[in-house]
Amino acid sequence: MSYTKKGSNNRLSIRTDEIKAISQDGLEQVIKELKGDVLTLVHDAGSGHCGGSLSLIRALFMYYRNVHQEGRQMHLSEGHCVPALYAIGHRFGDISDEEMEDFRRIKQIKGSTSDNRRVKLIEAGACDHDDALWVGLSGHADKRVQLVPSGLLGQGPGVANGMARAGRIIAGTNGVSNSIEKKVYCFCGDGETDEGAVWEAVEAAVNSNLNVCYVINNNEKNLSGSLVNDFDAKEKAMRGFGIHVIGADNTLDSLTESYKSAEAYHGPVAIIVRSTKGEGVSFMENEQSGWHGNPLTDEQYAASMKELGLEAKTFRTSSLAQKPQPPHHTSSSIVVTDDKRAKAISSLKEKGLGLTEAPTRKANELFAELGNEDDKLVVLIPDIGKSVVMDKFAKAHPQRFFDVGIKEMEATLEAMGLSASGFKPIVSTFDGFTYIPFSAIRMADYGGLNVGFVFTHAEFIGEDGPSHLMTENLGAWLGLHNIGAIANPADIVQAKQIIKDCVKEGEMFYIRLGRPNVPTIYAGRREVPMYEIADILRYHHSSEDNMPHVQIITTGQEVWESLIAAEMLLQENISPQVVNVAYFKPFDAETIRRHCCDHIFVVEAHNPKTGLASLVSSALVDRHCDGKRLGIKSFTSLGIEGYVPSGTIEEQKKHCGLLGEQIYQRIREQIKK
Repeated sequence: MSYTKKGSNNRLSIRTDEIKAISQDGLEQVIKELKGDVLTLVHDAGSGHCGGSLSLIRALFMYYRNVHQEGRQMHLSEGHCVPALYAIGHRFGDISDEEMEDFRRIKQIKGSTSDNRRVKLIEAGACDHDDALWVGLSGHADKRVQLVPSGLLGQGPGVANGMARAGRIIAGTNGVSNSIEKKVYCFCGDGETDEGAVWEAVEAAVNSNLNVCYVINNNEKNLSGSLVNDFDAKEKAMRGFGIHVIGADNTLDSLTESYKSAEAYHGPVAIIVRSTKGEGVSFMENEQSGWHGNPLTDEQYAASMKELGLEAKTFRTSSLAQKPQPPHHTSSSIVVTDDKRAKAISSLKEKGLGLTEAPTRKANELFAELGNEDDKLVVLIPDIGKSVVMDKFAKAHPQRFFDVGIKEMEATLEAMGLSASGFKPIVSTFDGFTYIPFSAIRMADYGGLNVGFVFTHAEFIGEDGPSHLMTENLGAWLGLHNIGAIANPADIVQAKQIIKDCVKEGEMFYIRLGRPNVPTIYAGRREVPMYEIADILRYHHSSEDNMPHVQIITTGQEVWESLIAAEMLLQENISPQVVNVAYFKPFDAETIRRHCCDHIFVVEAHNPKTGLASLVSSALVDRHCDGKRLGIKSFTSLGIEGYVPSGTIEEQKKHCGLLGEQIYQRIREQIKK
């Protein structure tokens, strides 16, 4: 009986014999070179988490030298530190040069399934289509390197507990602890221990005497600053629960002894490794809030490699070199060139659209101003104030700003208590973390509490990958009965207006804000009132007087791409209508029905089964249509049908068929049938 169908228990295969064969004198140089590979990966990609990876890599490497063997389970819980695992896997494992080249990128693979590498990727779950497959190392640890993906903090210890229980069953000990069981190792961050799930796992491990070891990368920094005093209390708490705690300096000898002690102890262990964020690179070590997801400039990369005594290099030597991109083809032989896209964008700018760009998450800066007007407005965040752009509110209203640490559930529960006490709380975190506190969100809705949820990094987010790109959560929000508003603005102008309106209404609301720059659509246009929801942008070719016969109903980031598609259609005498649906609740079904056309296309950066397409289709067949024929010839939904791999925003849109030119292609194909 084995954990997997065949081979090692982990997706990543490491040649530990080579690691163990390295002389003691040569270890430090190897670790320096691995750090250099981490820096090169992040520099090549233009994004990534090198600070935590540099503090982790020594403990991870020494685990493979001292403990790991075939059949042994290991789980990386702080998934953003995966560059450390990739560096080790490339030097001593089965991660190829090409995979390192494709870190945080999407690439199309074509060829027969007899290709060994392609078959391996299919087995690992990294490929999902026969004719256009993607590869590339993800921004967070996924199925390519371990059995259970990670990226949402706090989940790893529970996963490790489950693996330990499986080991107990397989050892045939009838559920009783036995020395035959191999200890399961889980690598966690210190800030991660803010999550309540970690302490649930700790108590469960002690109660069942599970043979697990939590290796905690205690680099004493998170996005909010120092964790020195905070973690001392957590160490005492672990001892109080009954965890066998081992302290370790981040040195070769100390780590070796710590792993020996952990192996000798049968039961739950925590190794607390006192590390330094950005270890080996002085400007990272000195960063007050820790060098987290910061990109490396060319100058910073060169300086950091020099400090490590290494030569600068790159993994990107072939497939991602700058090359002219060929035209995009479809099965109908429609060709779209980059020139055609540029022409469409130029035409939009002549109409006053897309003249400036800004990420919609910057609309959160408005809360500082709103806080001046209303002393009941309170903001809560789980450690990511700068990322969700709430730092201005924190500076202007420190007495009404609460960073609760990496505790999404706690932020939500405190907001409920504040609401019940007469305040107007706003919770802001990443949209990808929606489900962590959702049981509390549901109770806030049931209680009719006026909590505002302003979640950033919605829709396409780029290189952080599937763990952070939420593509299906609108269905959960739409299932709430009392929530007053659910909104997905198209640009920063609309986002600010929606925030003002929702705060003014005083009901529970959920607003999705994006990470990347998006062109402004409403600059110079009228502000959209609260209940004038569906904004129709009509296009007519100069030779036509009839109503549009193509309707593109869209939302959020895809409004701009849909406008590009509309411009391309206009160039071919096809008259489109673009409808921006910013509000999912209240939903303007009447406008959708009243202005529907021959061919309807719903375009969204979301799963159409639980997003805009489901709302639109319901509106068109709803009993309130009174049985009237709407004259629709076709209905097509374009959305996200699977987990989206790490890549640039453009690569992700292209992968999902949601670039303007791809939308145009699908419309041309449909209306030619």
